[in-house]
Amino acid sequence: KTMTKAQERWSSMTCNLLKVNLNKLPGSSDVCKDKKTIILFNHKTWSDFFVHDKILDYSANFLSRYMVALVMPFALFISPLMKSLWFFNRGNGGKRDFEKFYQWIDYKWNKSKRNNLLVYPEGHRMFNSVKPGILKKGMLRFAFDKQLPVQIAISMGNENLINEKKFIITRGSTISYFIDKLIFSKDYKDFDSFFQHVDKRFSELFFQVYKIHYNKEISDNGDIQDKKQN
Repeated sequence: KTMTKAQERWSSMTCNLLKVNLNKLPGSSDVCKDKKTIILFNHKTWSDFFVHDKILDYSANFLSRYMVALVMPFALFISPLMKSLWFFNRGNGGKRDFEKFYQWIDYKWNKSKRNNLLVYPEGHRMFNSVKPGILKKGMLRFAFDKQLPVQIAISMGNENLINEKKFIITRGSTISYFIDKLIFSKDYKDFDSFFQHVDKRFSELFFQVYKIHYNKEISDNGDIQDKKQN
């Protein structure tokens, strides 16, 4: 039991040490914790791993490539005991690879005390990007096939807290976030319609949170400008 709480303690302690100021935006839902849910979060920096854990009230398992373990080797060492950090190798994307991967997900999830699974669908860190990355379909296909609900969450300001490209840490950073209501995959007739809705909603929320947090406007051609003051 002590080890299963290790990730929660680490995330909480790190957020407190760095004096992270979490700003939950108006209209944001609470994270679903009473049933298995896949959480889709945008990915900006290494700080996401402890900030998102706290935002989600320590309810989610983390799915991450082994490459992350090069930065956090201790996490890899204790992950079998915590059961909430799942490291994987990226395969060649073939059908057989995905089937084995999904079986492995089921196995890990059944052993974890956390109900949710956090996925970074953009596939890599986006740092200062002013638009979301192209969403990967793998875990959304898993959600659709298993008829699992998904919940989109977006945060901004993480790159100011820890910027690993510039080797800068800024204590006291404010991170704004929004958690959307549940999307039920079983309500869609096929995977394509489900994916299109999730993709559209992810993009809408990304720009919504971006505009509020940075007080910026983004034009259709991608230009950024300050919001006009009334």
